[in-house]
Parts: sequence; structure tokens; C-alpha cells
Amino acid sequence: MSNVGVTAIYCPNLKRNIQTAQPLADQLGLKINIISNLRLFDPKKLASELLDEFINKHADGVVVWVGNFRNLEEMYKLVDGTGDPPTKYGLICMVTIPDIGPPRIKKITYGEDVGMY
Repeated sequence: MSNVGVTAIYCPNLKRNIQTAQPLADQLGLKINIISNLRLFDPKKLASELLDEFINKHADGVVVWVGNFRNLEEMYKLVDGTGDPPTKYGLICMVTIPDIGPPRIKKITYGEDVGMY
């Protein structure tokens, strides 16, 4: 993920999520944006708020969200994802939201070359 221009990293304040995000943050010299665990109790609201924040604060950037099962499902629905949501361990879902047209979604497995998404 270090070669796709990541500009922001977000994750909930959970040890496993932070441990997943930290190596990338260290490699890129970025601070992780920690999301309060209280916000996890309403995954639909969290997904909506985070997507709005990603679009408004990072419109020209690449945001990594190290999420959890339910909020990942909700985000996937909000970007019109088809098929199974990216909730399996090691699955990475890359979403491009253009100014015009529907979001583009690419699913890859951890360790696979990201290439051009």
C-alpha cells in the first residue's frame, strides 16, 4: 500500500486495528486518525460520517480505513459495492470516488500487487 500515495490512515481505537495500521503509518510518516470506540456502536452512522470526512477532507488523496466487519459492510453498501463486502481477513478493497460517475471498486488480497487502481 505504500506505493499508491496514501495521504491519511484511519482506524478505531482497537489494538488489532492499530497494530495493522501502524507499520504503514510508520513507513509513510503519517499519524493514524484514531476513531473513538463509542462510534463503533452505530456502524451505519459511522460509515456515513467517515465517507463524508474522507471525501471532504481528503478529496485528492488516498485514505486507508482499517475497519471492522459491520462498518466495512456499511461503507461497502454506501459506495454501491456488489458481491460480498471486503470483510475477510487479508482482503483489501480500494474505492475510487470520481467527481462524475459511480465509484470504482477493486478488491485485492494482502500481498498482491496493488498496481493501478
